[in-house]
Amino acid sequence: LFTRVDGFTLILYPFIDGGNGAEVGMTEAHWLAFGALIKQIHSIQLPSDLQIHIRKEAFVPQWAGIIRQLQAKLVAGDYGGPHEEALAAFWLARREEIEQIVETTIQLGRTLQARPLETVLCHADAHTHNVLIDTLGHFHIVDWDGGILAPRERDLMFMLSSGTNENPENRSAICFRRGYGAVDVDPVVLAYYRYEWVVQEIGDFGERVFLAKGTGDVTQRESVEGFIELFEPGDVVEEAYAAYPLSDSDIDQ
Repeated sequence: LFTRVDGFTLILYPFIDGGNGAEVGMTEAHWLAFGALIKQIHSIQLPSDLQIHIRKEAFVPQWAGIIRQLQAKLVAGDYGGPHEEALAAFWLARREEIEQIVETTIQLGRTLQARPLETVLCHADAHTHNVLIDTLGHFHIVDWDGGILAPRERDLMFMLSSGTNENPENRSAICFRRGYGAVDVDPVVLAYYRYEWVVQEIGDFGERVFLAKGTGDVTQRESVEGFIELFEPGDVVEEAYAAYPLSDSDIDQ
């Protein structure tokens, strides 16, 4: 059930007594089941009358335009408070790097636009914050507003490493892959989605601080903190570089 109110879409879910997987933790059995469920989603054959209502992957980073708009605002130096000043200082120190991230994402996307790629139904945001585990140990996937027909790497990037072989110490990824079953991961597709995720996060956090109207102090502060965390060791920027270093120039290999 859903309705639209003042430009927002409100969705009604059944109440689930529990917490999300990131907070309560997921057992190996949960990861196995999670992998099997994602595979089941990817295996759904949608009727043609439903397919026309679902987005199709175009390999164009939607947040690239917002980032360029933010870059121009930062260069102009018109800041409205301490949170904008803090983010501007951090961003401008990494301005060239951020521009390279955006351009690399665009280039990877153009390469994939020319390739015939299999697409499946993807959740598009299938990480543990969107997995709810109830008091009986059952889990449920929520936040379905981003569903898209895309290569399976769109979902798999949240659970798998940048390469095709998993770290033997990463038990969650191993269990997820066992539940999902055998799959060949395209490293270029995976790299695109890791970079596209970084672009989305940069644009989203930046928009909350500089462009969104009526954003509260707490949201702005947390957005600055979240932006900075993107570039910390082990976070999404490092994962993107592991998938495809910025120094690489021939993305068709």
